[in-house]
Amino acid sequence: MHEMTSEKVERLPCYHVIACCANQRLDWQLYMHDVYKMTEIHKVYRFEFTPLGDPETWPLMKDPHWSLIPP
Repeated sequence: MHEMTSEKVERLPCYHVIACCANQRLDWQLYMHDVYKMTEIHKVYRFEFTPLGDPETWPLMKDPHWSLIPP
């Protein structure tokens, strides 16, 4: 088995990690960052999101290097 650095592992999609762990009979939850687990994803959506409203009512930015580009 080739040695994997943390940089390479973090770039693999989740399904690859799960497949590799299943192949080696490892617990995938030990190698998956918590941010990808459903318990953490549910925490993001437990609060109500407030719409930003009409962009025309937003205050103007004071930094001249930035400008609002409509979609």
